[in-house]
Amino acid sequence: MEHATRLDKAAGAALIVEDDPHMRTLLEKMVREFGYERVIGAGSSLEALDYLEFDRIAVAFVDLCLGAEDGGALIWVIRGHKRKPIRSVPILVVSKIATETRIRDAMKAGADGFIAKPFSMASFHRQVSMALMKRNTPLAPEANRLGAGVPPDVSPEIAEVD
Repeated sequence: MEHATRLDKAAGAALIVEDDPHMRTLLEKMVREFGYERVIGAGSSLEALDYLEFDRIAVAFVDLCLGAEDGGALIWVIRGHKRKPIRSVPILVVSKIATETRIRDAMKAGADGFIAKPFSMASFHRQVSMALMKRNTPLAPEANRLGAGVPPDVSPEIAEVD
């Protein structure tokens, strides 16, 4: 039996760009619970770009601190990509550094949402839902029924950062 929040299989895979293997595993589990059947983990920007080039990616979760790499630079590269399916992928930043400046810089680079570590499952689902809605990516009705969506009276700018 399929999970209640299963998204359309044609949507593609979720890409998690995180250098910490434990956090990557946790995010993979949460993303699967959100409804993505295919979840791909990448430990670096180069690995992420390879997956973006050769796989159908529906959403990307990018850590800003990828060891010696800057996840913000990866976002700029994705948004400037020559292929529209790649530059249009919804991007959520997942970072423990959640200063106003970092959040603003990530959004300026092209992120669709920001999830500050540590986070709750409810916060995670809300941010993912908002990012997908921002890019007009359809959500499964079950995801909204489970409370993953943002109430219509909440402005996306207000709800963007927990």
